[in-house]
Amino acid sequence: MFQYAAGLALAHHHQTALKLDLSWFDSSDRKEHEHYGLNHFNIPEVFADREECLAFMPKSLTRLQRWRFILGKKLRLKPLTAGLESSGTYYFERRWGFNPLFWDLPSNTYLDGYFQNPTYFEGFENELRSRFSFQQPLSAGALVWSNKIQSAFPSVFLHIRRTDYLQAQEFGPLTFDYYYRSLKELKDRLGAFTVFVFSDDVEAIQRELKLDLPHYFVKPDGKASSHEELHLMSLCNHAIISNSTFAWWGAWLNSSKEKIVVAPKPWHADIDPQFRDLKPVPSSWLSIDRNGVSNF
Repeated sequence: MFQYAAGLALAHHHQTALKLDLSWFDSSDRKEHEHYGLNHFNIPEVFADREECLAFMPKSLTRLQRWRFILGKKLRLKPLTAGLESSGTYYFERRWGFNPLFWDLPSNTYLDGYFQNPTYFEGFENELRSRFSFQQPLSAGALVWSNKIQSAFPSVFLHIRRTDYLQAQEFGPLTFDYYYRSLKELKDRLGAFTVFVFSDDVEAIQRELKLDLPHYFVKPDGKASSHEELHLMSLCNHAIISNSTFAWWGAWLNSSKEKIVVAPKPWHADIDPQFRDLKPVPSSWLSIDRNGVSNF
């Protein structure tokens, strides 16, 4: 969703079309949360074919091809350079932070990266929320939860990402202490509220997380699809999110100006210096130190 948002903003900047390259999803070893899912939103999907995408890719040339290319350039002989140049600009995101030169990219550009910074789509929020509205109605099981959430006021969703983060050291799972401190902060601001807990391992979280507020562990009938869980999170009035872009979008999709969103700081476990530039949390959200020191 971050990638689509950045691409849409750049396409609007140049008043040109946005095309999607789905070739990354062709691999059979993709995890469940790594499947293509933009088709669940009201997005006009236009797909780039393989030939269009390959035309942007930097060419790996043999020694003979490099000499042919250099000679063709010097002599201005197009037949010698035919098929050896990229068509358009291939932009690879080398750093996690926002790059202000992003807007200098030409219209014929292939974007490769995560673009996990809301600065990339500042000014396009209304357009994005329209496109990120959900196409399909909720299933029967999810609809029950939707009714519970909307009848509880105020409601807070609390998201815990567990399974893959136990091995992903650069992210690192958040401690329950982070969530308890976040809940205390919301208690001070809101008073009473109802908590809806979402997780990729909700059975384990239900055994371990102890809450002294009205709460539910969200378990729709059967296995809820990811887009339905995203939809349900977006219905909550406020949010306590994990360091997961899935939870990030669940909070962002709620357009209320009154919402309070609590997020961890730093986003990553701060093991590798390269991740220190990754700051996806908007300034209007509240940041709580994931290591135990409150920011307030």
